[in-house]
Amino acid sequence: MPKYSIRNKRLSDEEFFRIRKDEVLPQWETSREIENLDENISAAYELSVGAGRNYAINLKDAYERGIHLFQPQFGQALTEYMLEGMGYVEENSSIVPNGLWNIFSDSYTRKNNYKMAAEGIERSRKEGATMLNGWPIVNHGVHEARRIKKAIKSPMTLNSTDEDGRLASEIALAAGWNACNCRSITEVMSHCKNITLEEEIRINQYETRLAAIYHERGVPQSPHISCNLTGYDSCGFKSFVMVAQSLLGAEQGLRQVYLEFGINMNLVQDVAMMRVTKRLCEEYCTRFGYKDIKFIQNSNMFQGAFPARIEECNAMLNLAVMIGILGSATALVLKCQDEAFATPTKEGMCATVRMARHMERLLGDLRLPISAEVLEEEKMLELEVRAMMEKCLEAGDGDIASGICLGVDAGWVSTMISPWKYNKGNILLMRDAENAMRYSIPEICHCQKRSGNIISRSSGAGQKKKAGRLISTWSSTICNMPRGCRSIRNRRITDMEKRNVNKSVVIGTIGSDAHIIGAWVLKHTFQQAGFKVAFLGSMVQQEEFINAAIEVDADAILVSSSYGMGPIDCEGMRNRCIEAGLEHIILYAGGTVVAPLKMEQNWPEVERLFKEDLGFDRVFKNTVDAKQCLAFLKNDLGIGNVEM
Repeated sequence: MPKYSIRNKRLSDEEFFRIRKDEVLPQWETSREIENLDENISAAYELSVGAGRNYAINLKDAYERGIHLFQPQFGQALTEYMLEGMGYVEENSSIVPNGLWNIFSDSYTRKNNYKMAAEGIERSRKEGATMLNGWPIVNHGVHEARRIKKAIKSPMTLNSTDEDGRLASEIALAAGWNACNCRSITEVMSHCKNITLEEEIRINQYETRLAAIYHERGVPQSPHISCNLTGYDSCGFKSFVMVAQSLLGAEQGLRQVYLEFGINMNLVQDVAMMRVTKRLCEEYCTRFGYKDIKFIQNSNMFQGAFPARIEECNAMLNLAVMIGILGSATALVLKCQDEAFATPTKEGMCATVRMARHMERLLGDLRLPISAEVLEEEKMLELEVRAMMEKCLEAGDGDIASGICLGVDAGWVSTMISPWKYNKGNILLMRDAENAMRYSIPEICHCQKRSGNIISRSSGAGQKKKAGRLISTWSSTICNMPRGCRSIRNRRITDMEKRNVNKSVVIGTIGSDAHIIGAWVLKHTFQQAGFKVAFLGSMVQQEEFINAAIEVDADAILVSSSYGMGPIDCEGMRNRCIEAGLEHIILYAGGTVVAPLKMEQNWPEVERLFKEDLGFDRVFKNTVDAKQCLAFLKNDLGIGNVEM
């Protein structure tokens, strides 16, 4: 196996400031506002500690008092929208005083594409509505970030994700926010495509060290160590990811850690995961000499697909809140009724906060008893985590950074579905009869055969044990293509009669969008129907779609877009197809192609936009299954029988 130069070693001051000067500050012009680190730290102290609104202090206080902090999420293109939306939630729900904010940036910012983020800002101003799926913190800069900090009552953290969040985190910390998530494995598995884990660890070492510097100089920080991943991952793998990342964070000097559990929606298994992970984070950090680190367990909601129907979505939201409370989470990150349609609205987020607070009142001091079932899950999870940790440490000669890189190469560090090209994807997960996540067969477990975590449990005496359901069938909304969509016909579709049908398609998620589940399900559906599929994964540019279509002589290109910025990403694609000699190719787009409210309130205009302005043949809402998409395409190709 190849050797890696990366080591789990603290950055020296000299190396830190060299990276800051050469790699971080040159990224965008707003960095000029934060060049002086001493001034940044002083301002952050006044805005957070001095104002009594420091994220890490409030979290620690809640942990010690045994209370719950509810943490809504928000992110829109303009500062005005942020102030109006967050202010609405604080005024109309019980988030204050026992609450936090999780602020996310837009996908262009997450990919360091600040020019496209700037375009999204201008289009948002022109349209009078957010055209981005988050707040572009780098483009807006530290002064706007401080404006939000001063106006909002609850402490906030930046959910800085993807390859390089260093400049975004610099701005957030200088504004008195929390930031600098320790997330190397999580990010490459969830949101990345081409970057190596070694490079992501190197980048994240800077972010983590930055948070530690603020903490050491009197501005407490509590970076998140998360295991959210894609949503379709085993609890054991999630736990391993957090334990491994805790060693990376501890080496850079973290003193307080927000353990962020992306739950799998099974009460017993999720609570067991929380307990085992916290225990093993403490054990492994102590083993390597990192003492007196405070690990605070918190929950995030299911990261997979949410149903579009409000009643079904509310059921998932309530179950997730209940798991967090019964599992003794201090902070609970909340999603809302708009989850199936992309970015949260102020009304949806406000409703979820009220719902969560009422659930807290109903449950009172109730916590999940430590039963035989919980202990059984803990034992299985601990076996898996220890096996992977020890194998990676062995491979890296005691160094976890190089060890997990080697683990990726060998396939130990792997999950079922990921946009990342280095993920082996050599496992298959299923849900058992009780909806717990299981590996489908023992032979493909990470490091050792563990029959206990392969078969399902059954609580009823004599009840037949079932192998479970494939994870892709658990939610009917997993696919980003349509159910009950309107017919869209034009000249290009009827012109298909003039050419041979190859039963060949190109599928992928466009632009900076890392969501891959919908496209993944489409791939399998079309393959099972006998189509040749060129599957490009996520974060696919227009040229890649077109080149692949030429290579496989495709009949159609199926574009998935799940983050509300489809018009920006799809603009000019039809003309590029014509220029490449693909004037007759069918173009489909589907998913959350525009902002959720625009989809809901003015779908005919969205159809007109994609048909007439962008040249697509069909566009679909995200409330669909892949088989219907298949049926429409077969009909358009003249090889199916769908009534139009």
